[in-house]
Amino acid sequence: MSEPVKTITTTKYGRRMFALAHQTGAIPKITKLAFGNGGHNTTTGDPIEVDDNRTTVPGQFPTLYPVASVVASDMICTIIGGLDYADEVGQIVSSCGLIDANNNLVAYKNFSPKWKDADSKFEIEWIEQF
Repeated sequence: MSEPVKTITTTKYGRRMFALAHQTGAIPKITKLAFGNGGHNTTTGDPIEVDDNRTTVPGQFPTLYPVASVVASDMICTIIGGLDYADEVGQIVSSCGLIDANNNLVAYKNFSPKWKDADSKFEIEWIEQF
């Protein structure tokens, strides 16, 4: 049986920021979400493996979307946001990432392609557990 494909990662930049936070007590806030259409194999539709050296999500769309809310409790941080009805209509969406206040990609996920039409909202609930 083949190894499962890794479809989510914290980028090397993101890991550096977490390490720096232990030293300085500060880390840039997650402020935006990025979406793209390059997170899947175009033949099979399966998610492609992630690369922690990336600085953009695969096939990233030009618009970055604001995070709606960040809820933190104990050792869990939940980041909520997404695409509204009018956002990215007609696009195939197969990757999503967290962007910090410095406009750097901190983490991202690839997934099977989803068609975005004007009748659909995509809501993302990204849970980080420490």
